[in-house]
Amino acid sequence: MKAAKSFVLGSVLMLAGLPAAAQEEESQQKPDPEGQSEVDVLSLPPSAWAVGRRPDAVERAFNKSRKKVWKALIKTLDQMKIPVNDASEEAGLINTTLANFGQDSGWGNVATKPPDLSQERPITQRAGLRRGKFSLRIKVTEDEGSTRVVVSAYLEEEARYAPLDEKIWVERYSNGHLEQLVLERVGASIE
Repeated sequence: MKAAKSFVLGSVLMLAGLPAAAQEEESQQKPDPEGQSEVDVLSLPPSAWAVGRRPDAVERAFNKSRKKVWKALIKTLDQMKIPVNDASEEAGLINTTLANFGQDSGWGNVATKPPDLSQERPITQRAGLRRGKFSLRIKVTEDEGSTRVVVSAYLEEEARYAPLDEKIWVERYSNGHLEQLVLERVGASIE
C-alpha cells in the first residue's frame, strides 16, 4: 500500500514550484532504496497541488475617508457572515478565518478552471467552485484623498485523489468574483 499512497516527490513539487510547507516535508523524507524521496501524497498541504500563477489581488479606490471605508468593510464582512480572525485598523489589515462556504452562499463560481486530470496530477476537481473553504486578506490604505482597498482570496476545494479514491483538500485560485463582491458591497454600504 505504501507504493500506492506515495510517489516520487519530484513529480508533485514540479507542479507548482516548491511551497514552504512542501519544502519542510521534503527535508523530512528519507530516500527510497533507489535513492529517490517518496512522500505521502495525502499529507501534502493544499498549496502543493496548485498549478499556474496566483492571480493578482482585486482592488478598488473609494473617495471616502479611511475611517468610513474601514467601518463599511467591517460591517460588510459581518453581513456576509465572513469571520474575521484579526483586524488592525491602525495597520489597515484584516485577515479572515479559513471558513467553509457552500452553494447557499449565493456567490456562484469563485475559482479559475482547475488543471486537467493527468498522470502527474491525478486529481479530479469540479469545473466551478461553489463550495469549499476560503479566507480573505484585506489591506486598506489612504492615498491622496481616497482610500484604496486590496482584497485577495485563498480558496480550497475538497477534491479526489484518483489512484486511491481518497478525498484531499487542494488549493484553487480565485477568479476575483468573491473579492469583487466584497468590494461592491462595501461601495454600496458607503454611498
